[in-house]
Amino acid sequence: MNDVARPYFLENEEWYYYDEDEEIFKLTDKAPQEAIDSYNEYYSEEETEELTDLEERLFEMFKIMKIDSYDIVPMMLELHHAGEEGQIELIKYLRDIDPNNYDKEVLLDKIDEIGRKYNKD
Repeated sequence: MNDVARPYFLENEEWYYYDEDEEIFKLTDKAPQEAIDSYNEYYSEEETEELTDLEERLFEMFKIMKIDSYDIVPMMLELHHAGEEGQIELIKYLRDIDPNNYDKEVLLDKIDEIGRKYNKD
């Protein structure tokens, strides 16, 4: 997961929190201007790129697995670039693991492997 950059505003946990009701990140009053700019850029790009049905399904699977919100962002970016084939491969992989008992590092390695395999960028 090292090749997908996390948005700058997520670099410091004092700058943001995840609003579960609205399902978005929100900034705290401690966020510096550079984090605010990063946040605005992140959400302006997100609005233009609707999640596909497969991405929605993966996002829901990650939430069921209780993956921290700040880990989901780079994972979703990696999978977005992997495209439909990579997303389908990961969904098949996730079907075979217990969402309450899995090794997070193994999952991250699998996502990284799929990203390298299918990423056309």
